Amino acid sequence: MMKHLAYALTAPACFLLCTTAFARAGSGTCTITVPQSGSDPAGAANQFSLGYDFTYKRKADQSTTVSITQDAAALILDVVAKQREPVTAIQTTNGPGVLNDDNVTVYIWPHGTTGFAYTFAANPRAARDQTSSENAAYAPEWGARATRTSGGYTIVMRIPFDVMRTDGSTAWKIQVSRTIVATNSTYVWCDDSAQVLPFDATFAGTFEGVDVKSVAHAVRPKPRLALYGLGETQPGSDTSRIGADLSLPFTPTASFVATLHPDYSNVEMDQQTIAPTAFPRQYQEVRPFFTQLNSYVNPNMFCSLDCPQELYTPGIPAFSQGYAVEGTQGHLAFGAFDAVGVGRSDGFASANYTYEDSDKAFQLAVQRVSVDAGASAISGPIHDDVTYASTGYMNQHSHLFAYANAAVDSGSAVSDASQATYAEEGAGYILPSTNTVVMFSLQHIGPQFVPQDGYVQQPDVTGYDALAQRVWTFKPNSELQDVSATEVLYHQHNSFAQPDLVQSTTQLNLDFKRQYTLHLFDTNLATQTTYATPSSGDLAPFDSSGAMIGYRYGTSTPTSISYSAGPFYHGRSGEWSFVTTVGLAPRIHLGLEADRTWYAPSAFAAAKWGESGAPEWLEKATLDWQFSHIASLDFGVRRVVGMVMPNAFQQPIFGVGTSCANAAAGAIIDCSNLSAGFHLLVGHQELYMAYGDPSLLETKPAFIVKWIQYLGAEKGT
Repeated sequence: MMKHLAYALTAPACFLLCTTAFARAGSGTCTITVPQSGSDPAGAANQFSLGYDFTYKRKADQSTTVSITQDAAALILDVVAKQREPVTAIQTTNGPGVLNDDNVTVYIWPHGTTGFAYTFAANPRAARDQTSSENAAYAPEWGARATRTSGGYTIVMRIPFDVMRTDGSTAWKIQVSRTIVATNSTYVWCDDSAQVLPFDATFAGTFEGVDVKSVAHAVRPKPRLALYGLGETQPGSDTSRIGADLSLPFTPTASFVATLHPDYSNVEMDQQTIAPTAFPRQYQEVRPFFTQLNSYVNPNMFCSLDCPQELYTPGIPAFSQGYAVEGTQGHLAFGAFDAVGVGRSDGFASANYTYEDSDKAFQLAVQRVSVDAGASAISGPIHDDVTYASTGYMNQHSHLFAYANAAVDSGSAVSDASQATYAEEGAGYILPSTNTVVMFSLQHIGPQFVPQDGYVQQPDVTGYDALAQRVWTFKPNSELQDVSATEVLYHQHNSFAQPDLVQSTTQLNLDFKRQYTLHLFDTNLATQTTYATPSSGDLAPFDSSGAMIGYRYGTSTPTSISYSAGPFYHGRSGEWSFVTTVGLAPRIHLGLEADRTWYAPSAFAAAKWGESGAPEWLEKATLDWQFSHIASLDFGVRRVVGMVMPNAFQQPIFGVGTSCANAAAGAIIDCSNLSAGFHLLVGHQELYMAYGDPSLLETKPAFIVKWIQYLGAEKGT
């Protein structure tokens, strides 16, 4: 639970939209003995209902009945859902889009609050999604059948024992939830007055008598060998590569992991945007070697809103081979790797002890990250070593918590050890009875705390930050369904006692019936630039006030229009954004986006530094064709034209010509990009075919084919 809670506290919007707490007397222990069944999943099943609306803190006003059985190899859930509102079911292809639809989700903790956690979700089209704390790329085969009825839908979910690390456990902690998109409701099976999140193993129910011991692979997981071959062709250059990823369990809950010639395979992710930022962007990790170790990286119970990442794996450059161990043993989770490239080695090790029951939660973690690289054309030899420790405690009854995090950086880039430290202490409380979160922390990040393999939003800051959130919910027939308010405060100074990061953000979100939403926000932010000397005290403003109106916001077919503006850099900036996705056919959707961002320097900046102002446009269209549960085809076309917006932390160079391949802030560009991608995942085979690279400003005239064969266990297991 604490890892999810830490994420919620560092992402206020997600917390308000997804994890509203509640107050009610505990429903007692939810325990069911799972009966055996032959071919009829509804035969001898025990039944239970999802009787509580977790979002609105009231009894569920629509029926959801779950029948549970097991056969020789799998757990089977038969769900009958009654629904007055129109059913939302857009996603056809398996994947995360399932969670944007009406869905039923099963949370499984085979070893209770220790070991690995799993989720299995299905929508009314029987499209499936799954996650696991053992691997961020978890994608085994499991079954779901769905049928629409006159009053709702039914889903039968068949979850094989051998796609989870159970170690033969026969008593599993279980939570079952159902999401209704039209009302933003989340119905749950088990609840407790102390429960903060719906997916909390401590307060989940129990399935007893789970018969996994007859399934050998459920007791001792199968090894996995993924072999890939990749071919790429583009004008004047053809290439091919082969590689492998290996996962070899040496205990039921621990594995040796290796990779040879790893590849990104990041062929369908469009991360292009023209919106300026106050801090460097972060990107998603997709390399299988790192996705299997993701849950062991940067462990903490809580962290401030400006949370340094001692290890940020997308920052590790291409490497040729990697070796790792990862796993759990009781309350201890551990992971370590060594990624070896030409003249470079990146190492990591962590150990994380957690304990949680209905009275308290406690965590103690340590981590070390090291980098060694030889001299290059732009730098001398690099050595970097970061040691990190974290601890925290929460009382489950009062919901008071306290935590402390600390780290030390050393190496070739550190000239003064006292300036390469990170320390943070914080406390707060979470009141389920009033949907309230309050958090306060003190933080110090030294000017030389810049880990080579890490991500630090802004070094050289000392001060405090605070967060307060509250959600009010209303009756089912009310036109206004809920209101959430967030206030965030920063006040931090640098080593010269000058203001370095000052922020005040107020946000008010209103959700209405019929899936309309309104967001109002006001942010006043000033941050020290990276290109000026710290002693100059040059604070760059990044204020943003505005509103967003949305329809079906958060679903797979959203429509929204937003506007924001405020002081920025040496003048003002603003942005209009219009986004919509419409269905052209049951499995074909067209997404359209038009963004206009502008920057206007002050008269003084224009005269003194020659700054110029101009708008920048982003126009984008995507076509998503979901053939089936296992295959999808996507086309994308995008044009970016105008002046490249300066970011608050980077110095633009106005009036300098540039190309689309290397667009500098302040330059005028006109760049177009065309891309396409096909993906197929069936059983032990996976196929990518892609044209271009959607993350670039201009079309990359390259065609890529990648085939992966999984031997032994399936993808991510």
